[in-house]
Amino acid sequence: LNADLGIIGRTALNLRNALGPLGWVVAPFLQTPANAYKWFAQRAPGISLVSHQNWKDILTGTPAARDMAMSRMLIGHAVGGAVAYHVLNGNITGGLPVGSNKNLKRDARMEGLAPYTIGVGNSRYGYKRTDPVGQYIGAIATAIEIKTQLAQDDPQDMEWEDFAIAAALAASSVALDTPWLMGLSNVLNAIARPDRD
Repeated sequence: LNADLGIIGRTALNLRNALGPLGWVVAPFLQTPANAYKWFAQRAPGISLVSHQNWKDILTGTPAARDMAMSRMLIGHAVGGAVAYHVLNGNITGGLPVGSNKNLKRDARMEGLAPYTIGVGNSRYGYKRTDPVGQYIGAIATAIEIKTQLAQDDPQDMEWEDFAIAAALAASSVALDTPWLMGLSNVLNAIARPDRD
């Protein structure tokens, strides 16, 4: 997570520095979160198929780099499928009910479900702050939860278009909930809901 930033990361770093103290308040950390998101993008189901680094390694890298890129993609999809299976069976939770539906949130609390947990036996353990793996599990779990909330008939019937929307919402929700982006998250919440405390 301490690798050098790419061109986009360096551009973001320059922008933050150009904003002076405001930039540091909004985005105090950049290198570690940027590298955590790269790690996520190289492994996440669907997203890994369009990862610039994966395709660069496959098309122009050494045989070892090509094999590593293909392994990241294949294992990422396999683990993503396992996470989705456990979310659908109630063993893993993501961000839980998304949006303003207070009834769904109340029902989750009544069932003893907490966001970003894994159930083992009768106990639940939080995984949220175990980035980048926690971010990976959380984004997949939250995407599945969003998709099941959107599904009107069979929650296990996945339409790719709906799932793409759910995945984008989940990734942004999980990303903004990381400690590294709390400053940016608070600014965006203040803009979206100026009437709230």
